Amino acid sequence: FPVSELDVVTQSLLGIIQGENVVGARELMERFPHRNVFELTLAEIAGLTPNDPKVLEAYWIGNDSLKRARGGDVRERLLNHYRRQKNLAPGYVENLEKIPMQQVILHHNFQVTKIGVMDTGGLDKSMAAVNNCMVRGGQVIEVGDGLVRVELFRLSKKLFGGFKIEIEEERVQLDVQLVADLRAGNYVAVHWGAVAMKLSDEQGKQLEHWTREVVKSL
Repeated sequence: FPVSELDVVTQSLLGIIQGENVVGARELMERFPHRNVFELTLAEIAGLTPNDPKVLEAYWIGNDSLKRARGGDVRERLLNHYRRQKNLAPGYVENLEKIPMQQVILHHNFQVTKIGVMDTGGLDKSMAAVNNCMVRGGQVIEVGDGLVRVELFRLSKKLFGGFKIEIEEERVQLDVQLVADLRAGNYVAVHWGAVAMKLSDEQGKQLEHWTREVVKSL
């Protein structure tokens, strides 16, 4: 997505999670079919509305709502919501049904690593783009002028097959109008090379936990 559009999405997401009334936020988010499908499925299982802050946090960061959305008929529920989407390419759902998904985790990072790579020839052929699109968490080392040094987790290939999480230092962009009062030691979520959200310690643990669960399912 263009950076300007990502900024709007992130601002809307933060507003919803923080309980603020962001005009047009839900309408804006409807333009992203994968996010829409995952959140609709989460809401259905949890007995909540799709714009409930718990649902949004579960999809983007992770929380206890994901524990209730494991196993059973989660895959079929997810596919049913994909079938109802009107803005997908012809044949998309039919191809999606062929993807092995023994374990479905209704988290953004599962959507990126399992479904988002359907048209790229597989996860190992699009690792850089996947790491950019994933929501990755880490601890801030240093805050500079428009840049932040962060120890981030990163998806990588194992030498003899499979995938793993590694921790690497990276420099990412910071918009102080979007994320203010950032200091060394803070936990952050990074999306497309920029700090998207400052996390609590608990949110940082949840994001890492559910990302590792996603990696186990690949």
